[in-house]
Amino acid sequence: MDPRELFEEVYPALLGRCRAMTSDPDLAADAAQEAFARMVVKNVRGSREELRRWLFRTAGNALRDSLRREGTRRRLRLWRLEWVKPTPLPDEEVERGERIRAVRTALDTLDDRARKLLEMSVAGFSQREIAQHLRVSTTSVSTLLARARRSLSAKLREQGYCHESYS
Repeated sequence: MDPRELFEEVYPALLGRCRAMTSDPDLAADAAQEAFARMVVKNVRGSREELRRWLFRTAGNALRDSLRREGTRRRLRLWRLEWVKPTPLPDEEVERGERIRAVRTALDTLDDRARKLLEMSVAGFSQREIAQHLRVSTTSVSTLLARARRSLSAKLREQGYCHESYS
């Protein structure tokens, strides 16, 4: 069968099917055209109905491949964006410095054990490791940490840096 005749006959229905599969009309047209191009390049032969089925299957596969590639590209773009940290504005940098100073000041007012508990917890030590270092039972570490956090929150509230709900 002549590819031009087949194109005239099948292309409108094929394009409609591709448009139904995606909301992007350009992507649909590309997939339909890709199917015909592959048919010509691979010199696919068969009856009119066999070629029609082949074109619809090939266009669907081309469209799914394009959507899959675009999804991968989108995920990669988002992943790259997660690693890009915007440069803070000068006033944000000043506020951040003030918050850090407030936390350091509040930490300095805590007793040594409470400060060490918080530092080790933030550094990622397990409760067992904290208990061994401070020579307390593992079960009491949770209670001691809660008290240390409450004390730190109270000190920060006194400085105006901690909301009531954080205590």
